[in-house]
Amino acid sequence: MNDENKLTLSYLLQLLEIDSLPGGQLLETFVLRSAAGLIQEHGEDWIREQRGRLVEELEFITKEIEKENTQPAQ
Repeated sequence: MNDENKLTLSYLLQLLEIDSLPGGQLLETFVLRSAAGLIQEHGEDWIREQRGRLVEELEFITKEIEKENTQPAQ
């Protein structure tokens, strides 16, 4: 990825070595913006090195959102 190209979902999935984002389209915009910032700050190699932790964090966020959405209103 270079500065002229926006980060695409397809390219991010390739970097993370996953088939789809945890949380699907719900988190897609958030994840793409966050990943673009991380790539700019640390580089693509850092994303590849940290992919296990990054995917775990996405899964955690997704589970928390799902819990929040399934709890009855107070």
